Amino acid sequence: MEDLLNKAVENYIKQKERQKMKPITSDCETSLKQENEELCISKQVLEKKIEELLDLQEQYNISLVR
Repeated sequence: MEDLLNKAVENYIKQKERQKMKPITSDCETSLKQENEELCISKQVLEKKIEELLDLQEQYNISLVR
């Protein structure tokens, strides 16, 4: 009987610990999604700037040839 009671208490404690972790996990997930979006936007901006610089370099090289 005592073993069953101990098991029940252990299970209850584990369940409560899992419930405490869920909001933290959810907050972390939300934070990671936001950071990922920001990184994607930054990547797009950098890619566009690189394209612009390559275009400028090409225009410069063409003007040097003339």
